[in-house]
Amino acid sequence: MKDRQIKTENDYQAAIAEIEVFIRKGFVNLTQKETMELESISKAVAAYEKEYYPVPRPDTLQEMIELKMYESTFSNPATLLPSDRGKRY
Repeated sequence: MKDRQIKTENDYQAAIAEIEVFIRKGFVNLTQKETMELESISKAVAAYEKEYYPVPRPDTLQEMIELKMYESTFSNPATLLPSDRGKRY
């Protein structure tokens, strides 16, 4: 599959919309072709965001710790799933 490139903000918004379609479908329901397409789009979005939406580096130790704590919530897949805690059946 050809690597995708995002050159404009409109391309970026269209790519985000495509990713949202895949997310709504559910990762386990994607075909191999869709999975490859999602990967290609995601890489293009990441490259665009790195260039046009850079995340500033932390200046202080406190900011570094806060960033690491924030990142760690996304490194654990269990934290990304909805929780059943407190749910009444």
